[in-house]
Parts: sequence; structure tokens; C-alpha cells
Amino acid sequence: MLQDAQQVIDEHDLSPTEKERQLSLEAQIKQINEQIQKLTEQSNSSLANIYEASINHLYYEQELLQAEYDELDERRQTSKDMERHLETLLSYLNSFEERESFEEEQEQEQEEPAFQEEIFRQVVQKGTINKDLKVTIEFKCGITRSFIANRKK
Repeated sequence: MLQDAQQVIDEHDLSPTEKERQLSLEAQIKQINEQIQKLTEQSNSSLANIYEASINHLYYEQELLQAEYDELDERRQTSKDMERHLETLLSYLNSFEERESFEEEQEQEQEEPAFQEEIFRQVVQKGTINKDLKVTIEFKCGITRSFIANRKK
């Protein structure tokens, strides 16, 4: 399961080339902002029309670069969110294992565990049950698992 989750997270994360591109875009956007600021300060002169055209062109360039940067940043953030959701899922799984070990040591009869809605909401993105009792669960960390449910009599 860990390998599946890590693979999904890696697919959503930025490649080294994309990370470099994002840093480059950030530097270019900063440089354009500085140029706009300088031109804006100089636009009070008799060459205002020329400065205005240059400023408009820089705004256009800035918008293009910002859109590309935002797309890369959104992918990076999605990857981080998935990683955080995986950590949450793993911590719940570990706590279940610890509790089961403790209960086995105490030799207590275990009843069917109660549904824990809070945990479910924190780790599950979507669940689907088909007529043939096939259950598909999509976890927030990107993992999808399917199984056939047994009817309880």
C-alpha cells in the first residue's frame, strides 16, 4: 500500500525539471515586477505613451508566466496534500494495530468494531458500492482499493 501511495504522490509531484522551471518562473516574475515598477515611476514624463505600451506588454508577459507558475504550484500543493493524507491514514492504521495487539494480550473477546465516522471522513475521498457488492474506496492520499463485500446474515 505504501508503494502505491508513494507512486501516486510522485505522479502528482513536480519533476526536477518542473521544480527548476518553477524557480525560474518565480525569478522572471520578480524581474518583470521590478521593470513594471521602474516604468511606472518614469511614466510621468513626455514619453508616457511609450512607457504605457511597455508596461502593458510586461503585464501580459507577467500573466502568462504567473499562470504557468500557478499550475506548477497547484500540482506541488496537491502532492503535499496527498502526502499529508497518507500520513494520517498510516497513523490510524498504526493505532489500530497497537490496539489489536493490546486486546489480544488481554485476551478480551472482541466485538465487531464500531464505525468511526471521523476517521472515515479524514482518510476516504469516495466510496462506491455496486449491486454485485463490489466496494471501491478512494483514499485522499490517492490510493484506490476494491473488494467484494460479504452479506451479513
